[in-house]
Amino acid sequence: MVTIQSSSIPADVLADLAEAARYAASRSRDPVIAKKAAERMDRMRGELKQKHGELDIAVDLIREVRNES
Repeated sequence: MVTIQSSSIPADVLADLAEAARYAASRSRDPVIAKKAAERMDRMRGELKQKHGELDIAVDLIREVRNES
C-alpha cells in the first residue's frame, strides 16, 4: 500500500478516497458511503458557485475542441 507522507489533501478526504477505491475494486456499493459522497459533492458545488459564480465554460471548450479537429 502506498502512503502519502505530506499532502495538501485533508486526511479525512484521503481516507474516504481510499475507502471508495476499495469499494470500486470490489465492485460493491455501500449506499451510506454513496450518500455521504453525494452530499459532499453537492456542498462543494455550492461553495464553488458561491465563490466564483456560474462557471459556464463547457460549451466554449467543446466548440474549441471541435474547431481544432
